[in-house]
Amino acid sequence: MSTKYVHVSAALERGLVDRVKEYCKEQDRTKSWVIKKAVESFLGEVRDTEEAYKRLKNPKTKILSSKQFRKKLHV
Repeated sequence: MSTKYVHVSAALERGLVDRVKEYCKEQDRTKSWVIKKAVESFLGEVRDTEEAYKRLKNPKTKILSSKQFRKKLHV
């Protein structure tokens, strides 16, 4: 099954575009590939942060000290 792509448009600061172009040149990647990976990474981080925040605010969540955490991991 082939992936369908949709073209999107975004306004970025000149400096950021320059950084993307430089990275693409160094890594021999396209701008589309770099921006796709950046968006995927960002969305993953946002999702992880939101989940951590929900767990932190849940009164049933047990919070471990670093000492307790290391003990559980046998470190």
